[in-house]
Amino acid sequence: MSLLEFINKNSKLEQSDEIVFFGGTFNPWHEGHTSCIKLLDSNKSLIILPDHSPHKELDTDSRQTDINLIKSIINQTSDNFYLYTGFYDAKIKNPTVNWISELKDKLNEKKLSLLIGYDSFISITKWTNASQLLSKLDHLYIVNRLNDEKLKDSQIKGLSCYKNLSLDFLGEHEHEKLSSTLIRGQKKAQE
Repeated sequence: MSLLEFINKNSKLEQSDEIVFFGGTFNPWHEGHTSCIKLLDSNKSLIILPDHSPHKELDTDSRQTDINLIKSIINQTSDNFYLYTGFYDAKIKNPTVNWISELKDKLNEKKLSLLIGYDSFISITKWTNASQLLSKLDHLYIVNRLNDEKLKDSQIKGLSCYKNLSLDFLGEHEHEKLSSTLIRGQKKAQE
């Protein structure tokens, strides 16, 4: 099922004025990811999208993404949060700009937004076709992750040319030092 079909099949998502997307490899999902979704207003419509990074080697055999864990956390967090596994199941590289552009063309009356960590916020201008992506988005909800205020201010100024784009910093959480890369490294060291 395509992402558009997934949205249209769900009456709450279809009726929502704004859909927020939280994408990532989540390899593995950790408390930092959970903190991100808990900092977002639970009344917002959120779709979590496990995916494959377009900038990394496609390695589906060593993936540590636990879909059942993500489902469980979503169910405990909000009735307005959903899990779409179509990108994960497809086992292809899928840059965000591709599916956001398609959705914006088909759902042009809806606001499309991203929930991202501070590290993604700082690097978003380096994402595939970043200018096109940023021009299609309405909002970025940004969760702290060991923020550097000078970099943050510089990025805010750099993104000010996207008049349609609003930024909302959701604040700090206790798991900012966690990363999937760190967890994978610790597991590998224990083997």
